[in-house]
Amino acid sequence: MKSKKLLVLSASLLSLLLGGSTAMAQRGGGMQMGPQQFARFQLATLPEVQSEIGLDDSMKKSATEMLEKMREEQRSLMQEGGGDRQAAMAKVNEMRKKFDEEFTGKLEAKQKSRLTGIMVQVVGAASLMDSELQTTLGISDEQKKMLTEAQAKNREASREAMQGFRDMSPEERTEKMAEMRAEADKVIMAVLTDDQKAKLEEVKGAELKVDLAPLRGRGGPGGQGGRPRRDN
Repeated sequence: MKSKKLLVLSASLLSLLLGGSTAMAQRGGGMQMGPQQFARFQLATLPEVQSEIGLDDSMKKSATEMLEKMREEQRSLMQEGGGDRQAAMAKVNEMRKKFDEEFTGKLEAKQKSRLTGIMVQVVGAASLMDSELQTTLGISDEQKKMLTEAQAKNREASREAMQGFRDMSPEERTEKMAEMRAEADKVIMAVLTDDQKAKLEEVKGAELKVDLAPLRGRGGPGGQGGRPRRDN
C-alpha cells in the first residue's frame, strides 16, 4: 500500500514538473497538473504576488472567492467518484479559464502583463500552451501544432520514466524529476524562434520568489487542501 501511494505521489510530481497540458489532465490518471492549474487568478491569491502587482482589496477578495469556488467544484467532482473523469476535468478546466479571463479583464494592462510574467516563471515552458501568451509571442498555427506534439512527447517520456521510480530513493527521484523538467522544457522551447524566446524572457520579467504551498494543498493546485490565505 505504501509503495502504491508513493507511486501515485511520484506521478503527481512528474505531472507538475513536466507541465502537462489541459489535454493531459483530461486523458485520465487523476487530477493531474498543467499550465492552467496555476492560472493567473490563482497566483493572485498569494501575498507576494498581490504586493508585486499592486492588487487592491477588492481584487484580492475576487481572486480568493474564485479560487474557493473552483476548489469546491473540484472537491464535489472528486467526492462523487466514478463517472466520466475526462468530462469532470474538462468542467474544472473550463471554470478555471472562465475565472481567469474574468479576473484578468479587470486588471490594468501593467498589472496583467506582470502577472502573466509571474505565471511564466512558475509554470515554465509549459506556459506556452496558454492561448493568450501564444498571441503575445506571435505563435503560428504550425507552431501550435508542434507545441501539442512536444507535449505528447513529454507525456510519453514521463510514462516511461515512471517504470523506474519505484526503486529510487527520494533524493534520486527528486534529481530525476529535475532532469526531466529541464529536458521537457528544452523540447517545448525548441519550437520557438530566437525572437520569440527573447520576447518570452521579456514577458517573464524580473524573478519573483513565490511560495506555491497554499495553492497545492492535499489535492494539488485547487485541490482539497490548503485553502488560500486571506488578507484582513
